[in-house]
Amino acid sequence: MAKENPPEHYQDIITYETPPVKIIRDRDAIDLFYIPNYYIMIIALRQAPMTVRDLKQAFKDYADRYGGIKPIGIKSIYRYLKALEEAGLVVPAGQRVVPGKMVNETLFARTGQIFLLFNLKPDWWLTNEGKQIALRIGKLMAFSFNAKPLPLKALQELFMEYETKRQSVLEEIATKGDREILEILAGSTLEEHFRIEAYVGSFVSFITQPALLEKLKKIMKPEERKKPAANSIEGPLE
Repeated sequence: MAKENPPEHYQDIITYETPPVKIIRDRDAIDLFYIPNYYIMIIALRQAPMTVRDLKQAFKDYADRYGGIKPIGIKSIYRYLKALEEAGLVVPAGQRVVPGKMVNETLFARTGQIFLLFNLKPDWWLTNEGKQIALRIGKLMAFSFNAKPLPLKALQELFMEYETKRQSVLEEIATKGDREILEILAGSTLEEHFRIEAYVGSFVSFITQPALLEKLKKIMKPEERKKPAANSIEGPLE
């Protein structure tokens, strides 16, 4: 199949300026990143605004390079774009004007040069699912540190405070970082993205907020050993 290049003479009129960072907290929107066909389009649009035909070619190039993915047609591209637009990840960004053509092609762009995916809202820890996970974490931590059972409410409050701080740290890095920092974030794969979030967010949060660590230490009280009775005898018998 011949490669579909854009017309030799055209003008792209961009009417949308993509912001540096877009924070995604909606679970349905985040799920689209895990579906290969959507993810390929999201990655392709990182280069520049594209038309449907541009995206069709970018999809084919990806399929040829990596395999395991079949090229898709124009109708499928439109369907995926609609889903991405409804999820707030893509928007119409302008028009491609070709001299002599009556109809212009719509350009599409990402809603953020960098997407920060926060799939956990701090108040999730107050849900039934969050409560059960907090209890499990508490039992594992108590076992590891030979501590008393950790109070659920204190754990929930600590986890919510930590998650709020972690997300704030990552947002600040993304919005205030220089070009090199933005390229690190923008050029990461999905798996790398979550690893970077986890480690950077955790380390910076605890280093800059020592009160978090102190709260954790406070609820991690060692298990007290029972004192022997006054008339009991300790040590080896002679």
